[in-house]
This record gives sequence, C-alpha cells and structure tokens, in this order.
Amino acid sequence: MHNLRKPITAKPPPLPVKKRRLASVTRLVFIGLFGLGLLVGTTAWLTRSTSKLMYETPEAVPEAEAALVLGTSNRTRSGGVNLYFKYRMDAAAALYLTGKVRYLLLSGDHRKDNYNEPGMMRKALRERGVPNRAMKEDGAGLRTLDSVVRAQKVFGIEKMVIVSQRQHLFRALYIAKHEKIMAYGLVAQTPTVTRPTWIRQTAREALARIRVFLDLYLWREKPNLNRNL
Repeated sequence: MHNLRKPITAKPPPLPVKKRRLASVTRLVFIGLFGLGLLVGTTAWLTRSTSKLMYETPEAVPEAEAALVLGTSNRTRSGGVNLYFKYRMDAAAALYLTGKVRYLLLSGDHRKDNYNEPGMMRKALRERGVPNRAMKEDGAGLRTLDSVVRAQKVFGIEKMVIVSQRQHLFRALYIAKHEKIMAYGLVAQTPTVTRPTWIRQTAREALARIRVFLDLYLWREKPNLNRNL
C-alpha cells in the first residue's frame, strides 16, 4: 500500500510590519469616519424633527394635561449644587404656576433607598410653590426612553410638556414623536460649565443620541412598564 499523505499547503507569508500598521490605521480611519457620519446624521435628524416643538418660556408653551420633568441628581460629583437640576426645577415650577399643565410627573431613578431623583424634585418644587397634590412620581424613569414611554403607557398621559435642557429635549421629543405622543418641550436654562465638563457632556450626549436610534430601530428595546421597579 502506498502511504497517502495530505498535500502540504504553504501558509501565506505574514504581511510586512508597515503594511499591517497601514491596514490597522485604515480600519481605524474607516470606523472613525463611520461613527462621525452616524453622529452628524442623527444630530441633524433629531434637530430637524424636533426643534419646532421647543419653547423658551412657559407662557409660550401650548396647554397640556401634564408636564414630564426629566430627572437628574441635585448634586454634582463633587457635592456642589447641580445647576442642571436647579434650572429644570425653576422651569417646571414656572410652567405649573402659569396654569399651562394640571400636574407634574417627576420621572427619575429610584432603584435604591438612598437615591431618589423624584423625591429630590418634589422637595425642590415644593420650595418653589408647587403643591404636593400637583405632583406624581415615577421612580422607574431610568433613561429618557423609559420616562417618555412610561408617561403614556403607565400614567396615561397623551399630551405633555417635557422639561429639560435643550440638548436633552432633542432626544426626548424624538422618542415621543416616534411613540406617537403629542409632546412639546420647555427649554430649561443650560448652565455655563468648564471646557473639560462641556467636552465630557457633549460626548455623552452624542453617544446617547446614537443609542436612541439603535433602541428604536435596531434593538427595538422596550422599557419596563410595571408601575414600580
């Protein structure tokens, strides 16, 4: 019998170091350009779709059943006053006191006993003259998507005014529009921040905008619709 041996297949020689580096750089450039294009595209689409739904003053906002106040911590990481929180509370209180909405839905994170964004908001709004009876809390508003969808599906609000800073409202109003919820935005004042903080916040918002499109059109992610977490 003859010994049958498998033919030896010669492996292609590895690419020279310079060519491997060039290929890696090319991939990185392609990924970077793709990400930049995705960011520019989502930003342009969000802005074009929602900018006409935003109002600068409570007096200019159309009347609605309720206002959805989007939560954040009342303190910064360093322990100082979070001006994003303060200005949202100022805007929400002014909106209610003008009589444009019947009540405020305070939506934020309350997964832990020692961290309660809706509770922080209630306390701040009471200090601004909003009565307890005019506020409801949603402690399962962990993300903007959760807050907006739950306002309709859990609390039954079909027409609302969303209160937050302008850059945040683009996302919130787009989600509302996608879910066929009639919503307007009241623009809360945006604080002046340091350049490093601005860069960090801008980067985080950019990623959040891309995430909105992935959630709505690719992953089709749905929020928890239980009354409480």
